[in-house]
Amino acid sequence: FHGADVRSIGIWGMPGIGKTTLAKAVFNHMSSDYDASCFIENFDESFHKEGLHRLLEEKIGKLLKDVFDIKGSYIMRPSLQRDKLCNKRILVVLDDVW
Repeated sequence: FHGADVRSIGIWGMPGIGKTTLAKAVFNHMSSDYDASCFIENFDESFHKEGLHRLLEEKIGKLLKDVFDIKGSYIMRPSLQRDKLCNKRILVVLDDVW
């Protein structure tokens, strides 16, 4: 996205050491600092089962509709950020990404 400030962080390690628990705790702590937030569990499984477009529509599209009153079909339009999301802070956490 042109002009967007995107930051990312990754947590990796052996199974069962608490990565998801840590991610949820950080999400719960930080989500109130954002205009909208979304935690997507089992991202890799959902991505392979449903495909990226359906996953975005289902998870991010619902968030955009509920918080910003944006129709789901609008999610893939390049003008989305400029028209509706300008100066909005959105936190998206993808859990279980391979």
